[in-house]
Amino acid sequence: MSLNYGSTPILATASTELGMLASQTEAELYDTPVYRKVLAQLQHQMGAAAESAQVLIESVARTAIQLALKKVTVCPGSQETEAESELPGQQSSSTKAIANINFPAPKASQSGNNSLRGFGSKRQGGKKLSLAEAKAREEARRKKTWARVLREIGREIQEVRQERSLSLYQLHLQTLVPCYHLEALENGWLDRLPEDIYIRGFIRRIGDVLGLDGARMAASLPVLEPIKSVLPPWAREESRSPISNLGISIPPIYLYLGYATLVAGAVGTVGWLSERSQPEALVQPEPAISTPTPDSQLSNTGDRKPGSTIKRDIAPPEVLP
Repeated sequence: MSLNYGSTPILATASTELGMLASQTEAELYDTPVYRKVLAQLQHQMGAAAESAQVLIESVARTAIQLALKKVTVCPGSQETEAESELPGQQSSSTKAIANINFPAPKASQSGNNSLRGFGSKRQGGKKLSLAEAKAREEARRKKTWARVLREIGREIQEVRQERSLSLYQLHLQTLVPCYHLEALENGWLDRLPEDIYIRGFIRRIGDVLGLDGARMAASLPVLEPIKSVLPPWAREESRSPISNLGISIPPIYLYLGYATLVAGAVGTVGWLSERSQPEALVQPEPAISTPTPDSQLSNTGDRKPGSTIKRDIAPPEVLP
């Protein structure tokens, strides 16, 4: 029995098919959340050195795919296995085809789900993705998922409302959500809806009124944008006190007491300075009362003209009845 499993057409066909299967498997592997999470952790911990680690991960993945294809193609009981048992010194066509597989570089996903792959080290169009571009693509993917989930919630609310024979106005009276917001939520008009925090409140109230789990529905909506700190990192570093920079930890109660002491001392100093700056009140002297002396009385009587009478300050006698 002579079988020519090493002919060129069979090897070429098997190598092409297995190469396409390997490429598809590798692309799906790079699109999994586990792979993206691993790359994100490497980028966060290793920084620029994450590119070399990614190359090693890709090499391990290709080797694993190649070994898996070898196990899949060699099936017990097949004619090829029988031929191999008769000709132990000759390799099968599947083994040669797997050995000749060329793993092409995986193409970028059209949905943009593998935007984090490489995290700045994967080439697309001959250019490396920067960190800002990767974040922008991830933000676009998050917004797309948020819109899809919100439309599903709106359709569910509309179906339950119609089953209960409730109009938009009746639902508005029970939830206090404006009618135009209810209509936009059910029809998926996202441009007519307010911010994400208000939408979550609407969903929670509507779900509770319709007998649904409003809290669960609101929690199922993905977070549109992560919460950001008000202060940038450099401002937070500068705002640290010199004591904290020295590694000394002080309980807050002592800080509050120190601040209160400073405020009390400042208020007391201001009051003391204001009292010293006021001018002293001018004391007006009491008018001196001059008492007549005998010499002055004699001089006054000597200056009078003859025949003039001296007026006396003597009260007239009381008139008796």
